[in-house]
Amino acid sequence: MATTTSSPAPPLAARTVWLTLIVVLLADAMDLMDATIANVAAPSIVHELGVSESVIPWLGASYALALGSLLVVGGRIGDKYGQRRTFLVGLIGFTVGSALAGLAPSAAMLITARVLQGVFGAMLIPQGMAIMAATFPKPMLQKAFAVFAPMLGVFAVAGPVLGGILIDANLFGLGWRPIFLINVVLGGVALVLALRYLPTVPPRPSTRIDLIGSALLAVALFSLLFGLVTGSSDGWNGLTVGSAIVGVVLLGLFGWRQSRAEEPLLPRSLLANRGFTSGLVVGLCVFASFSGLMYVLSLFFQLGLGYTPTQTSLHLIPLTVGIIIGSGIANALILTLGRRLVLLGMLARSWAPESCC
Repeated sequence: MATTTSSPAPPLAARTVWLTLIVVLLADAMDLMDATIANVAAPSIVHELGVSESVIPWLGASYALALGSLLVVGGRIGDKYGQRRTFLVGLIGFTVGSALAGLAPSAAMLITARVLQGVFGAMLIPQGMAIMAATFPKPMLQKAFAVFAPMLGVFAVAGPVLGGILIDANLFGLGWRPIFLINVVLGGVALVLALRYLPTVPPRPSTRIDLIGSALLAVALFSLLFGLVTGSSDGWNGLTVGSAIVGVVLLGLFGWRQSRAEEPLLPRSLLANRGFTSGLVVGLCVFASFSGLMYVLSLFFQLGLGYTPTQTSLHLIPLTVGIIIGSGIANALILTLGRRLVLLGMLARSWAPESCC
């Protein structure tokens, strides 16, 4: 159901709204689960492929690097060529990348497939929110976000839980491979629904994409991450330290470029908003600490305590339950407390008693 630039979008039927939400949730589920699912599978992958444990950080970092460095660019591509079209391309590419990861015969092929997942994930993820915001009636949009927010938290921890169960189930003798191949099923379902129900938002062909800024950001993040990951596993030497320094310098150049580009990747008016920039910093700290916690716990349970993947996943379930409960409470309080709720949540976490175990 197309919109026009001169008149409001025609209202969507309630059924179309909810089916569109399901499509977007499936896409985000694949992304968030894939961001963490390799954590619990890493020891099994390293053992089967016969490679060094130094590969473990790259199983997740390769995906996160490609996704993070191209995410803003993916949003601009959707603006320029149309969100629905970009969503479908991203969904197909992500599904193919998942199949390649599940069938990878070597660590190099697996990491390459993970990068491919990240590239197409960066095209896929920004479009869902944009389509919802542009086409959903406001009352339905509020209801959709009430469902959307807690589900994102569930998906973030569902990766390791589902991964552990799938690995020990050893479906068809495939070992760890179904953790990626399951995306072929999810992606196929999402594609069928998207082709039928995903609304169309008119493209803006005049949108310009800052290719120089995009390249600076991608190379900067790779250099920084390569230095940090390789240095922590193989030792700090001239290459790792130099790579990290180059990454920092290129990040500075990226900031300088964005301050002068005619159409920066992020509008400068957003970064001038203290509330927006503060939210970015808080979000960075929260998601970095959460992702790091899931990574460390998944490996500690297996490499430190000798747990099986299923035992590891079971020990992560309480975290999932807590996120579901916390999301429900947050949705009930956010309209009355606003951003004070974020502060209360951080204070509550800092005062929480340490585990006695």
